[in-house]
Amino acid sequence: MFYRTLLATACCGTLLMGCSSVQWPMGSGDTVETTDVSTTEVELRTQPFSSSSAFKLLSVVTGDSCQLGFEEPAASASDAQHALREDAARFGATHVFGLQCFNLPTDASSRCYTSVSCFGQAAAPKR
Repeated sequence: MFYRTLLATACCGTLLMGCSSVQWPMGSGDTVETTDVSTTEVELRTQPFSSSSAFKLLSVVTGDSCQLGFEEPAASASDAQHALREDAARFGATHVFGLQCFNLPTDASSRCYTSVSCFGQAAAPKR
């Protein structure tokens, strides 16, 4: 229980800190070139998003991996990152900044035997 509380606090703090440092455009201004993006085109970066970069923040995205059955493969960061890429591609993002993945603790009431969750900030190049 302690780890879930710690993880939730870290995630919320990171997301709130990231949102407070972004300069959201009002009305016209920066536009984003939206295109159909495949999951293989989404680049994952651990470096944080910078509002002064050549990218525009689109959304916070997540991806999860869950081992539902005892005989199934364990949850993995690569599966969670693939799900994260799918989420980012739906927004037309070409990059995900601030990538973080966590092995989530499980207990007897958990749906998953093992679980990995990743999140980051989806962005696309400004025009």
